[in-house]
Amino acid sequence: MRWFRSLLLFCVCVSLSACVGIWPLGEKEPTALSLQVVTPTGSALPAASLTRPLLSLVVERPSAPSGLSGHSIWFASGPHQLTPFREHQWQTPLPEQLETYLQAYLSQSLSGVRVYLDRPGVSSDYRLTSELLQWHLDQTSQRLLVTLHAHLYQGERLLISWQWQHSEALREVTAPGLVQAGQVWMEKWFQQLERSLWPYLIPLE
Repeated sequence: MRWFRSLLLFCVCVSLSACVGIWPLGEKEPTALSLQVVTPTGSALPAASLTRPLLSLVVERPSAPSGLSGHSIWFASGPHQLTPFREHQWQTPLPEQLETYLQAYLSQSLSGVRVYLDRPGVSSDYRLTSELLQWHLDQTSQRLLVTLHAHLYQGERLLISWQWQHSEALREVTAPGLVQAGQVWMEKWFQQLERSLWPYLIPLE
């Protein structure tokens, strides 16, 4: 029985050692990339009246297809063919980054509105939902392609929906170059969304 125990212990050790390395031998772990916080550069939008009660807005995490909900960064390698970059990946899934950075941006740019992340127990006057449908590098045009829809609710009532299709040129056709273009896109989208939200959150008198 002693030999059997030794054999069993050896097999367990081999199995554990195989589980330790996620990446195949000879391949290094992908470099993690991330977008950055966007700070409003100033707004010409009118400030809320001091006599108006503060409003509240919840920003929900964008829904997305399974491929965009993980850590992979994608490029179009052919017609209707998306391939993940092998040497780079997201540090945090893209929908989570957009949720976090958008809440931080709107908290600073929307005067008179308290902006919250969607968390259990949080209620609000308004709710912003969105769907991220496309976000990848198109190698033919060397541009980032983005398709995104957003919806503003007051309680259960849908107030307005928006649809955006963006493309942003890359300075270099690499994963870091794609993320840089993504940063430019994200800043532009935040500014457009802020201007679109304002008339519905605080009606101008």
